[in-house]
Amino acid sequence: MEGRGSYRRVKIDDEDMQPGVRGDVRFFDVNQVAQKLGVSTQMIYKSIQQGKLPAIFIGSRYRMTDEDLAQFLSQGRQKARDRAAGRAAKLAAKREAGPE
Repeated sequence: MEGRGSYRRVKIDDEDMQPGVRGDVRFFDVNQVAQKLGVSTQMIYKSIQQGKLPAIFIGSRYRMTDEDLAQFLSQGRQKARDRAAGRAAKLAAKREAGPE
């Protein structure tokens, strides 16, 4: 019997990677989200704790809907665009100033 706070490793196959479907809402757990995004589960937990990734707590696990993920990714894309625009503006200003 496993004690509180213990864990076990399990092999995940393609069938396990299918999102849970409840009505017309699809739920993903932290492991599925991390694997989909190619990041660690720690990064997903941190994003949830910082309020960047919307999630709900069901039973003993966080769950995210496909809409939550779409919103999270959209915000990330916008942030990346803003950073790129800022860098381009700095580079243009530097070029206009000429050599130092």
